[in-house]
Amino acid sequence: MEVVPASGTVHLDGDPVEGVTVTFIPEGEVGGRGGYGVSDSQGNFQLQASPEVEGIPPGKYRVIFRKLRMADGSPIPPDMMAADVETVNMMPAKYGSIDGAYVMAEVPSPAGASLQFDLSTRGPR
Repeated sequence: MEVVPASGTVHLDGDPVEGVTVTFIPEGEVGGRGGYGVSDSQGNFQLQASPEVEGIPPGKYRVIFRKLRMADGSPIPPDMMAADVETVNMMPAKYGSIDGAYVMAEVPSPAGASLQFDLSTRGPR
């Protein structure tokens, strides 16, 4: 499976967002399972196809954005898994659903991509 480097930034209402899991879900003929990355304090992320594989296959993707926290809004403790506790997504709902994801991105080959996602709390949910 060919992978290319891909990175980017996430902004919400003009500000970088830390701790967002950015998930790329393949569309059409894209091979593999897609990829993911987590944004840092500047909103920057690097995509990887798996923990051992940096980069993702080139092609078109649906993109979802999740920033999971405990139900009270506090960070998930490092010794706990999100699947084992009650969590909420701190990102607007319109960006966090696989079925409702309307953000699309294309990762070109062979050069890879640097992608900019400027998300907004305004607009349809």
